[in-house]
Amino acid sequence: MLQLSETHRLSKAIVITIFLSALIHLTTFLFSKTMMSDWRWVNIPVHTAIEVLGGVIALLVCFLLVNLEQSNRGTSYNIIIAATIGVMGILYIAHALLSPGNTFVWLHSAATFFGGMIFALILLPSQYAPVLNARFVWLMLIFALLLSTFAVFQPHFMPEMVTNNEFTSLAVFLNISGGAALLLCAGKLFFQYRQFHKIDDLLFILHCSMFGFAAIMFHQSFLWDIS
Repeated sequence: MLQLSETHRLSKAIVITIFLSALIHLTTFLFSKTMMSDWRWVNIPVHTAIEVLGGVIALLVCFLLVNLEQSNRGTSYNIIIAATIGVMGILYIAHALLSPGNTFVWLHSAATFFGGMIFALILLPSQYAPVLNARFVWLMLIFALLLSTFAVFQPHFMPEMVTNNEFTSLAVFLNISGGAALLLCAGKLFFQYRQFHKIDDLLFILHCSMFGFAAIMFHQSFLWDIS
């Protein structure tokens, strides 16, 4: 009974956090379009520190999920989620280490797009599960590392992401499609949680929803604005 009570409290706390996250995203978005439309906070060191720290945490969680998979613990989709946050972590670290510019935007958009597409693998039928193992995670991490390295050292090969201080249609597409995929995955995880009551599934709804909302808002934002 005590364990059930603790599980219920934890589930309630995560749900409240999800709604608070959505509220913060919506509130800052409204502020950026109204009373704080001209507000900017340009602080590259803080931006870099936060995103690098987030990327490192993502990689740690990636390896944790791979280990949990070996003992049949964790989420319902340990391997897919590990690959997703690992790829996003590497791309966001590379993004954070660059000065604002075309490649800077490309890596951010690529992190959202590839993160959403990899996460969307949870929608595949269960017979594909044997293919998605630890080797798949390592392949995705190598892919992200190669993509980041190429973008950093060959920036002139990167597609155009900003024109006349506005995001190009490609930048908008990458963020909208990646964000929509993440929000769709949040819905899938919710139904998975309702069926099997795994707390970790509920926890990663927060991940999907936060990055999904941020990506959908991306094309409506400006660099360094409040949203």
